[in-house]
Amino acid sequence: MFVDRRLTCAVPSALAWVALGFVLRMIGLAATVVVAFSVADIVAVLLGGGTVEEVFSALVTIAVAVVVRAASIPGADQCHSRAAGAARAQLRSAALRAAVSRESSGLPADASQLVVSGIESLEAYFASYLPQLAYAVAAPLVLFGVVLTLNPATAWTMLAITPVTFILIGGLLTVARKRAGGHFRTFGKLGRFFVESMEGLPTLVLYRRDEERGRRFNELSEDFRRATMRLLQMQLSSIVVMDLAAYGGAAATMLVAVAQVARGDLDPGAAFAVLLLSSEFFLPIRALGSAFHVAMTSVVASRRLFSFMDEANRSGAVQAAQLAERMTGTGVELSRVGFRYPDASADALDDVTMSAQPGRITAVVGESGSGKSTLVAIIAGLRHACAGTVTVGRVSVVAQGSYIFSGTIASNLRLALPDATAEQMVAVCRQVRLDEVVRAEDLTYPIAEGGGGLSGGATTEARRGARPPPGQARDDLRRSDIEY
Repeated sequence: MFVDRRLTCAVPSALAWVALGFVLRMIGLAATVVVAFSVADIVAVLLGGGTVEEVFSALVTIAVAVVVRAASIPGADQCHSRAAGAARAQLRSAALRAAVSRESSGLPADASQLVVSGIESLEAYFASYLPQLAYAVAAPLVLFGVVLTLNPATAWTMLAITPVTFILIGGLLTVARKRAGGHFRTFGKLGRFFVESMEGLPTLVLYRRDEERGRRFNELSEDFRRATMRLLQMQLSSIVVMDLAAYGGAAATMLVAVAQVARGDLDPGAAFAVLLLSSEFFLPIRALGSAFHVAMTSVVASRRLFSFMDEANRSGAVQAAQLAERMTGTGVELSRVGFRYPDASADALDDVTMSAQPGRITAVVGESGSGKSTLVAIIAGLRHACAGTVTVGRVSVVAQGSYIFSGTIASNLRLALPDATAEQMVAVCRQVRLDEVVRAEDLTYPIAEGGGGLSGGATTEARRGARPPPGQARDDLRRSDIEY
């Protein structure tokens, strides 16, 4: 059966809970064996004319075993849930650290899928599949040893059927795993398209391409639906085969046990115990196949997640090394710097040499597309020059499209200086010619994510002491964007 070694070893705290759950499940299996032997004793007493005390003793033993099993199985399920929770928390922390480390080079469009839905789907692997795999290996071996003490012929029959069951289930799961990989790729393609569409929705509306984009989204949704139906069809087909293998093996074992009773090689009481244990012998293998169906998507997601984390860690290490190499001066020194974007036919920068020292204002001017933003990105360390040398001190870059967070005008301005006074914030607004828009009484005006509500109309309403009606600030902002 399939085990993702990296995923399994990535969260040792989860493995501890899985091991504890396995111990509890084995205790439950021991209780099941006790019940089977107690039932065999009752049958032997009834057929052999035993005493009432013997029957009562067996019933008490069955009651105690049932209580132990009733306590151990929910306890094991709770341990498996704890294992899934520990795995999600640890993997999410690692994925978020990787995402932050490669923030400067841009996040892939499906990063949110990996960090959120991809990690959430790993619950099936740690809560169902991995515990069931350990139990499906250990339980049949234990039951084989128990049945071997009762009737060797029946025990060897059970053991002979087991490889056939594993081969049938393993073959089906190999095909199903490929289907699951295609299903997840389709899901990722749909998710990336959705994220890109939402990020570029204003542009799509502006150029009247939203309807065309919507039709394409419907096509991708239909592809995902078909992939989901194919996966479900495969799962249902494999469930039928797994049921035939598991219950067919149990039935074959029971037939051998009945034949042993007919020949006198097995007493009726022991035969009842064998009948009860034979079904318990094959059910863990059957449950393993079902658990694997649920965990297939999570295993595929984990591979994509680890690939994303490895790439991010490599990128972060390279950027750290480049930053340490660059930060050897106090100003900015560029010598014969060149840069070309991937798949571009011409250089964005070619043989650029410049110097900027602290205390002096240095401006970079040029036509649109001449490489000003690329040059600033290289100075800031967001991009690495393809040619030449770059030596910088500790610099900070304020991007052209700085993000505005939800809150107030003051809270956004205090990101740079947490203890800034109202006079200082108004002075900053005056320096960038926003003093007519933002005054001292406007600093506590609430604004939405991305600067929603921050427009001339909205601040005018704020000066009058009134809040704009719902949607008014957004409409003002749109009109301002169109006018400018």
